[in-house]
Amino acid sequence: MNPKKNFRLIASQIRSLHFSPKLKRLTGMWLIAITCLFGQAGTRAQAFQQSTNNTPGAAPGTDAQTPPNPYSISPSRLEVGKEYEVLVQKSDCQNEDLSKGMKITAPQGSGVVVLAKLPAGPCMLAAKLSVVSDASVGKSILWIKDGANVPINSVEIEKIPIAAGPIPPGLDPQVDIMWGVMDKKIVRDNFGHDLANDFYGIQLVIGNNSGYDLQIAGVGFQLPNKNIKNTIPSNSYRATRGVLEREQEFGRRSIILNSIQATGGLLTGFLPFWRAGFHPNAAANAARWSSIVGGPLTTGFGLILPDTTVKQIVRLDDQMLRDGLIVKNNSQIRSLIFVPKQLLNLSKTSGANDPDNLRKGDPSIKDWSIDPQYVNQKLNNLVLVGQTINYVNRVQVVARSEGGGVTPPPTITGVSGQLLQGEKRQLVFTGVNLKDAVIAFPEGIDIVPNSVKIDENGNSLRADIIVAETVIPDDYSLVISTPAGSSAKTINVEAQTPAVTDFNYTKPKAGQASDATVVVTLKGTYLRTVKEVRFVPGPQEEANTLSIKPPDSQSNGDLKFTVTVKKMAKAGKYKLDVCNHKCDGRGKSASVEFEVIQ
Repeated sequence: MNPKKNFRLIASQIRSLHFSPKLKRLTGMWLIAITCLFGQAGTRAQAFQQSTNNTPGAAPGTDAQTPPNPYSISPSRLEVGKEYEVLVQKSDCQNEDLSKGMKITAPQGSGVVVLAKLPAGPCMLAAKLSVVSDASVGKSILWIKDGANVPINSVEIEKIPIAAGPIPPGLDPQVDIMWGVMDKKIVRDNFGHDLANDFYGIQLVIGNNSGYDLQIAGVGFQLPNKNIKNTIPSNSYRATRGVLEREQEFGRRSIILNSIQATGGLLTGFLPFWRAGFHPNAAANAARWSSIVGGPLTTGFGLILPDTTVKQIVRLDDQMLRDGLIVKNNSQIRSLIFVPKQLLNLSKTSGANDPDNLRKGDPSIKDWSIDPQYVNQKLNNLVLVGQTINYVNRVQVVARSEGGGVTPPPTITGVSGQLLQGEKRQLVFTGVNLKDAVIAFPEGIDIVPNSVKIDENGNSLRADIIVAETVIPDDYSLVISTPAGSSAKTINVEAQTPAVTDFNYTKPKAGQASDATVVVTLKGTYLRTVKEVRFVPGPQEEANTLSIKPPDSQSNGDLKFTVTVKKMAKAGKYKLDVCNHKCDGRGKSASVEFEVIQ
């Protein structure tokens, strides 16, 4: 209210009254006093109403201030691609146990995954979080939910990019590389003839002092030939490995060994056609040759020229550069690439007439196409294609659920090695996402403790496997599992050579009046998987004097079968073959003698 304006209004009203001047002055003074009192009361009421509207907790739609959040989180700044243990505290708490019925969750799409709930003290909630590597930077919230999964409050976090790491003092951020062509003999000794004949092996040493981890996308060469405008990439890992796998199947050693085994099988198949007209012992001699070719000759060839392809594949898996290889900051890696020789198309005399060759007069070089220094010169400039890992990484997302990870499941692309019944063998699995993998085998097939070795990139896994004697040779499925999923692979267990330690039967007599039946018991090892028992073909089989029924009963230690001795059987010793496959020369077998006495 305006006191001056009110005073003038009161004075004008008093003038209009028909009182004496003295009474008018007294009445005016009273009215002015009352008006001032009402004015002060109105001012105090207005001030009280304004202060009421500014009180914390006022109703929405007023000018009320927001009450402070009682929940706080530490740490609140989280770097992408890392895991953290965070602690949420409540300020207005009286020793409450928040861990009962309350939890921390992350909204889908926030790039934050709650991995586990951790124990904490009174008025606290603790959890283990992971910020995925492809999460967008910026602020986000985490929900605090009650037992009914209803949000009761939230806390704010900030996702920040990966910070640059330290580099050596006085050194500018840089990525350096050394490379050189390997001698052909070294490539041949390590990776076989086919790779040495078709590819140049090139060793790389990549050092990373950029401040960030470096993801290698590829390595190539800018050749000096001006007609080739593009950068030539090195050969891929899968294509290079395929050359070794083909050499194992169709290489010279494989062809010779398979030919010997096939010859033994053919000789065995043609044994019934040998007649005594050719030679008195023609059939017996042919049987011996079949046994020698299918057994000792094959085994001896394998000992003289062992199969080295498996070890060559293992070396390739361990050393060759893969797409997506990560070089950590302030570290270096040594790797290997292969470049097809036909890209350069060098001949033995290429360097002799090359004006750019500073060593063209060197008489000690007979073949310029494999001279490491000259090939280095012709490859010209090496190009390294990489990407600094800041906060966006290339990842393959396979599945996602609330509270789960985004790591893809393991994938098996190849298996090197072979399992043999009753022996310990090493298997090498190649693929992707094999880090932290565990292997599950069927009963009877076990892993040697502490033998599992996984490379740092998760691309290969080695394990020593023991197969029990009781395992029947067959195809078995094994499962490789990680927290992100599992992958199955079929592995074959080969049959072991049967061994006979005891041979029990009642020796039959020749010239009996009727046919005799003899029960034979063999004791030994690996007899459970015997598929066939038969006499080595000879004159006695032509006369049909001896015959064998299929095995009656088998266990791991003994084998029983029945032999029928015809009345026209002659005295002598007859050879029995005990085969873990059909007795056709393809499997492994043991031999015993069956005697008919006079």
